[in-house]
Amino acid sequence: MVRYFYGLLILCFNLSAIAQENIDSLKQVVQSSSGEEKIKTLNALCYAYAYMQADSARAYGMQALSLQGETDTELLAETLHYLAITYQVQSRYSEALAHDEHSLQIRTRLKDSLGMANTINNIAVIYDEQGRYRDAVQAYLKAYELYKRHGSEIKLALVNVNLGVVFKGIGEHQNSINNYKEALKKFVSLKRDYETAVCHVNLGSVFIAMQHYDSALYYSLQAEKLFQQLGYVRFEAVATGNAGIAHGKLGHTAEAISFLQRAIKNHRANNNRKELAYCYLKLAEVYMGSQQNPAAITASQQALQTAQDAEALQQQADASLLLANLYQKVGNFKEAFTYQSNHLRLRDSLFQTEKVKQVRKLQIQYDTEKKERELAESKASLAQGELEIRKRDNQLFLILSGVVALLLFGFILYRNARERQQQLILKAELAEARTQNALQEERLRISQELHDNIGSQLTFVNASIGALLNEADNSRLNDVKKLTGETIRELRKTVWLMNHQSTTLEEFVIKLRDYILTGSQIPIAITVRANSQQVITAQVANHLFRIVQESVNNTHKHAEATQITITIDLPSAEQLSVTIADNGKGFNTNSTQGGFGLAGMQKRVSGLGGKLSIQSQAGTTITAQLPL
Repeated sequence: MVRYFYGLLILCFNLSAIAQENIDSLKQVVQSSSGEEKIKTLNALCYAYAYMQADSARAYGMQALSLQGETDTELLAETLHYLAITYQVQSRYSEALAHDEHSLQIRTRLKDSLGMANTINNIAVIYDEQGRYRDAVQAYLKAYELYKRHGSEIKLALVNVNLGVVFKGIGEHQNSINNYKEALKKFVSLKRDYETAVCHVNLGSVFIAMQHYDSALYYSLQAEKLFQQLGYVRFEAVATGNAGIAHGKLGHTAEAISFLQRAIKNHRANNNRKELAYCYLKLAEVYMGSQQNPAAITASQQALQTAQDAEALQQQADASLLLANLYQKVGNFKEAFTYQSNHLRLRDSLFQTEKVKQVRKLQIQYDTEKKERELAESKASLAQGELEIRKRDNQLFLILSGVVALLLFGFILYRNARERQQQLILKAELAEARTQNALQEERLRISQELHDNIGSQLTFVNASIGALLNEADNSRLNDVKKLTGETIRELRKTVWLMNHQSTTLEEFVIKLRDYILTGSQIPIAITVRANSQQVITAQVANHLFRIVQESVNNTHKHAEATQITITIDLPSAEQLSVTIADNGKGFNTNSTQGGFGLAGMQKRVSGLGGKLSIQSQAGTTITAQLPL
């Protein structure tokens, strides 16, 4: 839901005008018109209904399509494009892409640059909703170049929207906000209420990503109000859901539940399965945050089922992870392990699905051609064989029979050996699965003990010290309270690592930001130049935490620096590189004696088979290269 409106304005330049026409009069024109006029009217009805009643819109589009031949015309390209929209709004992405790609081929041959831009932008929206973000960004940029050739204010506003999409996609949220606000200003001046509402909901989504929930709530409510006035229930549901998310993050539990339930009702009525799954997920998170675990489990299961129906891998992965956490919370470790395993499997396959589909398609084509060729060869060989059989004597027949017998015997031996090998492999996999299951249950048990016993006791100690400080200020108590807080944070990080056999760079960086940035007196910038879904083991993650922690602590203590940068990179598929640099006064690496910190870092890196390098002149740079 947060990503849904990135490129939506491409679809909307004429939608407001169409929506304001009398649809009943369009229906009358359809009854009385014929030829090109009737096709245009059917297209207008298809577009007018697309976002409100997709099935009705598709019926008009199909009728328009049946009245046209295969000759390239702008009307045919427009019909295909509008039909693509009716499939896209119902998350039927393969059908939507097929129609838009056909439309794009026609518009390319007609050299209709504006029509090409509209179609490419809708393809980008579909990629965006599928989670194919890299493909979406490339498509948006192609459309951007085409729109630059047309200089109207509304097209320039669209350029701002597309730039907002691109900047949001690469994580430059402030640039995204600036472009959306520039587009918003233009749409308000042009009195384009629909596009204004879309900019509001886009801004709400970006502010949610930035965790600026007050701003997100403001823009989402503005969008909901405008969409409600315009009668666009489907888009109103998206704004309502965003407002529910913001309420939940601000701690407004009752409001969050109310808004999300309203959004769920509207998404279900419009058969928007992907958005419906997302709303169920966010509702489950609100229930979980308010300790309503049974309701959270129910909402999570509904999210998983809906995501499976929509074939939305990202929502399936998120719902599985949430169910794993919920079942762990209620003590059902078997179900927690099952859903955690499902989550990891989905995460691994999320960015491989499209590649697998392409390979599968090529494989089918190859197998079909191969079978046809083999069939033709078999027929020719059979005919030739029949002629030779008549000429050959009994001796040749016996030789051929012997060869067939040998081949059959060899095939039987091969099949039996293969079955035995498969049985051995299955037994080994079963034993490995049991071992991993036992290890995971033990990790969960230990982490639960740490969290419930030591964690709760430390929290009690911390609270008690706070109470004493309220009675009398004491510098030592302040120091103890600070140390206790640091210990609690360390314990939480340790529990998190124990709960994971492995993690992705994305999860690792989130935890790193939470841990490192909290309490830092020096600005710290973290940059990831790698695939955020790269999996690393818990052991590597733990050592990276300690290396970064020690480096940052040394900078605070000795460097007199004003800036720290942490860069995570993948120089190769087998190696992970982490660089911590500051602009402090540096130190002499040859004369430094003692210091368990640097020695400890060297020991950690060496223990993993990696390399540690330290450079210090005007500032210090520490680089750890670890095998994956």
